[in-house]
Amino acid sequence: MPDIPIDGRVQAILDKARMLGAGDVCLEIGGADGVMTQCLESLYTTVLSLDFGMSFLERVEKKTKKTICLCGDTHFLPLRDRSVNLVVCSEVLEHVAVPTQLMLEIRRVLTSGGKCILSVPNEETLNFLMTGRKTKQIPGCDSHVTFYTAATLRKFLFRMGFDILEFRYLSAPLKMSISPRKIISSLKGMLFPSHLFCLIQPMKRPDIYWESLSFAIGSDVNHGILNGE
Repeated sequence: MPDIPIDGRVQAILDKARMLGAGDVCLEIGGADGVMTQCLESLYTTVLSLDFGMSFLERVEKKTKKTICLCGDTHFLPLRDRSVNLVVCSEVLEHVAVPTQLMLEIRRVLTSGGKCILSVPNEETLNFLMTGRKTKQIPGCDSHVTFYTAATLRKFLFRMGFDILEFRYLSAPLKMSISPRKIISSLKGMLFPSHLFCLIQPMKRPDIYWESLSFAIGSDVNHGILNGE
């Protein structure tokens, strides 16, 4: 692993990727600043980084050595069926207007036994509980179009035909500081986790999957997520 600063969320994802073992192909959806991509290169023979924004891909290219950057839409991944061993989709789903299509694409490109590491902001945060505001109303989160609690995320993933192998909260680490504001912020993160983290894989029960899929496509599942149902 490169010796670079890594935040708690990225570290949790990389730890899980390491536990899964080295593999052939990893797809990272949403390259962001390229830090996680840089670390994934040491675990996978081929790393693909997909993003809609060229500016993000340029950052990834500068920080990585062998990553293949793809500029594209998450609704239509430019990859063959069953061609990816691991998909990393962190802090992306909340920005996608049609999350059902993204999850169908992830399912399509995963190999037999392939897995996806997924994380999203947790709507049940202290800000929401105290103010009643969704994260979209919080500065810096105005681009969020779908919102998730632990319950709605679990329900959504099941309806999309995924087994949840691991599901947990990610809390901000407590950092020692003489600043009362920073201490309070860290304590809030510990008591009201800011992110939801899960490891998922496509169901091996096609009867349940197709029933769930028809429900997801033919219903207002996105409306339910948007309204926290």
